Amino acid sequence: MTLGKIITPTIGKEIIAWPKTGAKGLIAAKPVKVNTGKLRYVPEQIGKVNTSGISTVNSDLVTKFAHITSHKDNGGTLVIGYMPDNYKKVVYREFVEALPERKVTRGLGKGRILPAVPAHWEESYKMLPHYHIDKIYTTGKGSGTNSVQSIVEKSLADIETQGRVTLDACCIDGKTSPAGFYYKLGFRFKDRNLNKQCEDWLKAGGSKDSSPFLSGIMFLPQENISHCLNYNKKFTALI
Repeated sequence: MTLGKIITPTIGKEIIAWPKTGAKGLIAAKPVKVNTGKLRYVPEQIGKVNTSGISTVNSDLVTKFAHITSHKDNGGTLVIGYMPDNYKKVVYREFVEALPERKVTRGLGKGRILPAVPAHWEESYKMLPHYHIDKIYTTGKGSGTNSVQSIVEKSLADIETQGRVTLDACCIDGKTSPAGFYYKLGFRFKDRNLNKQCEDWLKAGGSKDSSPFLSGIMFLPQENISHCLNYNKKFTALI
């Protein structure tokens, strides 16, 4: 099979194309979905091309991408709060001896009982290299999802970032928050209480109109990468 016409940008791993079939190289009536990673270049024989049977395609069928800005963060900043292990590295580690239950004998807390503290390690972490999404402006239904997926794929292809992507979910228009959109894609807040609110919203139907008005740093957990890349991935035959 050879490809006769491609109507979508080759961003990502999949394209929609019209295959050529038969000895005369006729263009098929319906397109197929092709994984670009499996394509191989074959020199084409030079000859006269008959274009009379090629029809134009409505531009609305072409996959849209949102206007998005992002950058690669080389890491090194101190981690404040929770971050999964694959986003951080230990830069300081100290063993702390166990402390028994004790009573405060002076100051404002005088008389208060402090609970026992088991022996433990105190650690400090710094961020590993990752991609950070700065801004995103939709250009139509599905464009935001496509653009976020393209950044995740870019991070996966980078040996230094290995799929790590962060963003700051914040309200721009004073009326809505993108938190629900990113949560559906698989991103999670550093603040687990905010994740619980998004989880409850999603269980209640995940309506756009009732999306939680939340803001904060979000990241894509390693176990959610596949979900993110496959979100809303479906092929509709064009007739």
